[in-house]
Amino acid sequence: GSFTLRYSVLKTTEPIELEVQSHHSGLHAAIMLRNSITPLFTSGEKVQVRERQFTLIHAHEPSASIKFPDNQQFICFETLLSPDFAAATLKDFPELLKNLAQPPGDHADIWVNPARWADEEVKEHIRYILTYSDLPKWRRTYFENRVTDIVGKLVVSYLNAATQKHLRKEDEDKAFELQRLILKN
Repeated sequence: GSFTLRYSVLKTTEPIELEVQSHHSGLHAAIMLRNSITPLFTSGEKVQVRERQFTLIHAHEPSASIKFPDNQQFICFETLLSPDFAAATLKDFPELLKNLAQPPGDHADIWVNPARWADEEVKEHIRYILTYSDLPKWRRTYFENRVTDIVGKLVVSYLNAATQKHLRKEDEDKAFELQRLILKN
């Protein structure tokens, strides 16, 4: 009831376009774990999300169109927080809470644009969620804590990036390519 976790894997054999509709309102945090996508929201907003980047979206049942090229694999991890759980999670971030308290209407309020990088700590929390093996009775508390850790870390990354000088598009592309090469080898 307070949050949803999604781990999506898609391997394409031909180009496809998906219309994605969430049936949740609140705060959506999405992290691309493999490959890149550029969702086009029904409001006309478009955000390129590269591998290891994340977005934070405040929306009421957001929908988007995503084009996937052929012969590639895409992996995305998402956590969707209800408005009440998001407010409790973000209680230490009043500058974001005021936006969350207002209903977003029919548009998506994209807090991270362009997307920012998720660090190794976030990646480890996701791995812990995917490999959880303790008693089922502890599962909800465990997942709730991991979701709070992930969203908190992403919000801090977002707020830190918002205070820094923004890179030019060319420099951002070079930084992404450099990180991709380092991670590959």
